[in-house]
Amino acid sequence: MGNKITRMMLWWQPKIKTRSPSTQPQVVGVAPSSDLWDLILDMNWEQVMQHVQEHAEDAQWSDGHWHETPLHLACQQNAPIHVIRAVIQAYPPALLIPNGATHKDLPIHIACRYQVHEEILRELLKEYPETALGQTKWV
Repeated sequence: MGNKITRMMLWWQPKIKTRSPSTQPQVVGVAPSSDLWDLILDMNWEQVMQHVQEHAEDAQWSDGHWHETPLHLACQQNAPIHVIRAVIQAYPPALLIPNGATHKDLPIHIACRYQVHEEILRELLKEYPETALGQTKWV
């Protein structure tokens, strides 16, 4: 199933070779909520860490307007590296999910736009370095 998800997420960028995402925790029958998103928006890093450990499925949530995941938002908020790592670990496919139909920004693109720390950029590229070559509206 992971390979199918990767192919679906990369329909917009044929130059990037698809790879199966790392195994991620999945809770069967539990729909993701916006709680993690809200904590990241509030920049409440301690509670973000606690929440992502207890409710990893919330890292899969996507807002209805911009189609961004909590990882997109964490990059915008220049979250601490341990928060970025925890959100990626909870849902690695988020590294491959473009936001909105117009911009198609991956988390790495948002991180660059918001001038995050170099350590965060490295973390975002570790699993899928080819995402640095992904096309967006701006490139």
